[in-house]
Amino acid sequence: MKPVKTARSNFVYRGPTAEIGDAWVERRPNEQVVYLTWQPTQQEREAIWEGANLKMGIFNMEPIPPVSLGISTDQVVDDADRFKISLSEEEISELKDNRPVGGGRYG
Repeated sequence: MKPVKTARSNFVYRGPTAEIGDAWVERRPNEQVVYLTWQPTQQEREAIWEGANLKMGIFNMEPIPPVSLGISTDQVVDDADRFKISLSEEEISELKDNRPVGGGRYG
């Protein structure tokens, strides 16, 4: 599963690295709740349909915070285009060779 941005998302927690990524959430401060919507892969959807269970991980577990798990029909917002960049063949070659792009320097 992956976290997704929905039409109700109104805040983003920026991930510290590309591997962790961002988490778009619906914050409701008056209710003191934050909702994060997850989108299952097709394989996960099929497993759920066939009777698989969902498993929730809770980190920093003492004390266990109040949590909930439910089904969401909120529309997913695909804004992936805003993150697309264009690179020249030279820049792609530099990235593949692990060289600084555009004559820049590391460190």
